[in-house]
Amino acid sequence: IYYGLIGAEIAAEVLSDGLRRNRVGARHLARYEKAWTRRLSGEIEMGLELQRVAWSLSDSEIEVLFSTLSSGLAVAVKKVVRFDWHRPALKMILRRALKHWNGPIPHRGGA
Repeated sequence: IYYGLIGAEIAAEVLSDGLRRNRVGARHLARYEKAWTRRLSGEIEMGLELQRVAWSLSDSEIEVLFSTLSSGLAVAVKKVVRFDWHRPALKMILRRALKHWNGPIPHRGGA
């Protein structure tokens, strides 16, 4: 929902600017696509990547991951987490996990 609200805000800004300038053609409105992509694509891509990795792990790998991360993780995450912006926290968690990970790293294109 939050990303939808951000997209709506961007759309309103682009449209409002276009109406003020009497520019509501496709060329001007294309700014919306660029703006939402610039603002949200990193978060969306990180979420999709995390989902892909999570689906590729076995139950035992997930248990190892969480036990590895649980040591002091809550304190570290609280320093970087923001409710609707997950990328900084996810990057920190993944870096920490990779330091201690002994299994194969799932890669793009399937396990």
